Amino acid sequence: MDDDTPQESVTSRGADSARESGGAPRATATGESRAVLLVVEDDPFLGGMLEKKLHEQKFTVFRAETVQEGRALLAEKTINLVCLDLILPGEDGFVLLREIKANEKLRQIPVLILSNLGQRDDLEKGRQLGAADYAVKANTSPNEIVAKIEQLLGIA
Repeated sequence: MDDDTPQESVTSRGADSARESGGAPRATATGESRAVLLVVEDDPFLGGMLEKKLHEQKFTVFRAETVQEGRALLAEKTINLVCLDLILPGEDGFVLLREIKANEKLRQIPVLILSNLGQRDDLEKGRQLGAADYAVKANTSPNEIVAKIEQLLGIA
């Protein structure tokens, strides 16, 4: 991680877009950040709930609502783990997962798929594309998601 680890949480389309749309970056939880996460989730309620829980656990969180926004944040920020929904407006999450794993600079970033697609084919496709783990949102509590993130980052 860079010495200038971001100490902000950006909801939606990154810092510039959030400012353009009247939103403002929010400070992360006080103290040292444990890791920098990118949450790609188009549902504002679920994304906000997860962001709040992760902040409570001292993670710095950037949020994106689309693959395009996620792609932009991956290009401009140093990210330690991606939480990725599969059903997104425009391109689906599998597109971003493929891009992350095909990019030499990004491929080491663990990707935790968070989706309500719980079909065996979707789970298998995610694993084949390089996802580190998979959680069905409807069946997984925020605490369980935090535990999965900590395990994937080796900070449990």
